[in-house]
Amino acid sequence: MKMNRILAFSSFLIICLLYIQFNSSLLIHKAYAEQTGSTIAGISVEELSKDEIRDALQQEIASWTSEQLKVDGGGSAVTLNPTLLQFDIDSTIATYEMMTKKPWYAFWKKERTVNLPLEVAPNEAIKNELVKVANWDMDDTYERIMLQAAFLKSHEVEAKVTNFTAIDNERIALAIDQIPVDAAGVVDLVEMLNDQILMPAAPFSLLETVGDQVNLANHSAVNFVASMLYSVALQSNAEILERTSQQEIPNYLEPGIEAAVYASRNIDLRFMNQTANPMKLAVSVDGENLKVEMYASVKEDEVTVRTVRDHEVAPRIVARYSKDLAVGEQRLVKEGTPGLRVSVYRISAQTSEQELISKDYYAPGNRIVLKSSRQPEQVANETTNVTGTSDSTNSVDLDGDGLIDFEKMTDQEINEIEKKKEAASLPAGSYYDKGGNLIQQGGK
Repeated sequence: MKMNRILAFSSFLIICLLYIQFNSSLLIHKAYAEQTGSTIAGISVEELSKDEIRDALQQEIASWTSEQLKVDGGGSAVTLNPTLLQFDIDSTIATYEMMTKKPWYAFWKKERTVNLPLEVAPNEAIKNELVKVANWDMDDTYERIMLQAAFLKSHEVEAKVTNFTAIDNERIALAIDQIPVDAAGVVDLVEMLNDQILMPAAPFSLLETVGDQVNLANHSAVNFVASMLYSVALQSNAEILERTSQQEIPNYLEPGIEAAVYASRNIDLRFMNQTANPMKLAVSVDGENLKVEMYASVKEDEVTVRTVRDHEVAPRIVARYSKDLAVGEQRLVKEGTPGLRVSVYRISAQTSEQELISKDYYAPGNRIVLKSSRQPEQVANETTNVTGTSDSTNSVDLDGDGLIDFEKMTDQEINEIEKKKEAASLPAGSYYDKGGNLIQQGGK
C-alpha cells in the first residue's frame, strides 16, 4: 500500500514537471516569435508601409528624447539633453528597404529579417560635455551613449572610467610661493583644483573648474592662484590658450610669470595638455605657502622657462604742493618703481627650440614728492614806481644787480631809464645828439 502511494506521488510530480516545461516552452517560443520580425531601434516594422514606419519612429523618438540622459561613472555624473541628438529617419528607412528588398528572380525566398539601429549624426556638443570629466575615457563613453540612442534604450549610461593608478609616477612641474597677506579664500579654490585630471588635448579652464567657488575668494587670491597654475602650465609644456597679465609686478613669482582672472568680465586662464598622457594637478596649502604640482605617468620632455628683462624704464618724479609744510620743506610720499619690458621663453630639451610665450610691459610707478607751496619773504623794500603803486609781479631789473628796480612800465619810460643809464657811463660833458652820434667836449 505504501509503495502504491509513493508511485502515485511520483507520477503526479512527473506530470507537473512536464506541464511546467511545456508551458515554459510555449512562452519562450512566443517571445522568440515576437522578436523574429524586422525591427528598427526595437520597433516592429515588419508589416508597415514606409510612411507608417516614419510615423512610428518619430513617435518613439519624441517619447525617448523627453527624458534626460544620465551618464555616471567613477564618482562623476553628467546629465545630457537627448534633444541634442539628431536622428536621420529617412536614411534609416532607406537602409531598411535596401536590406529587406527581395530580387524579382528570387520570388520563392522568404523576406529577410533585419534588426537595425537608428542612424544618429555625430554630435560635438555631447563630446564637449564628456571631455570635462577628466577621469572618463571620452571616446568609449561617447560610443556607449550613441549606441543607447540608436536603439532608444535606457536613459542611464555607464561611463568608461580611465585607470589613473600610475599617474603619480613623475612630478613634472612645481611652484611654491607665500600666500599674499591680502589674499582671502585661497583654501576654497584649492579644494576645487586639487586632484584635477588633465586629459590629452582637453582644455583646462580655471573659471569652469572652480565654478561658483570663485566668488568665495577675493581678487588678490584668484590672481595668485591663477599665477601659480600658469607657472606649472609653462613648466609642463602645456599649450597656453588664454592668459592675461596683471600689468603690474606682484610680490610673488617673477615678472612675466603671473596671470589675472576676472570672472565678471569672462577673462580666464586656459591651457591644454599637449602630451600623450594624462596629467594630474596637486594643489595644497603648506603653512603660509601655496604649493602647486603637476604629475604624469612619464615625463615626456624636460622644459626650461626663461624670463628676459628686455628694457627698464625710469620712474617719473611727480611734485605735489602743500601750504602745511615749512618754506623749503619736502617729503617723500611714495617711492617710484622702474617700469619693465620682459619676454618669457620656453625651451624644450628634446628639440632645443626656444618658444616665445609672451611679451609683457609693466609701467613705471611715479615717485611722488610733497613740497611746500610757501615762498621766502622779501627782505628788501620794494621800489615805488612813478605811479606810486607797488606790485611784486612783472618787475624789471634794469641795472643787472639781481634786485628789482622798477615795476612794469611803458616802453617810453623804460627808454628814458636806459638813456639815463647810458649818460651816466659817458665821459663828463659828453652826450648823444638826435642822430645817435656821441658829442664830446672839445670835439666831435
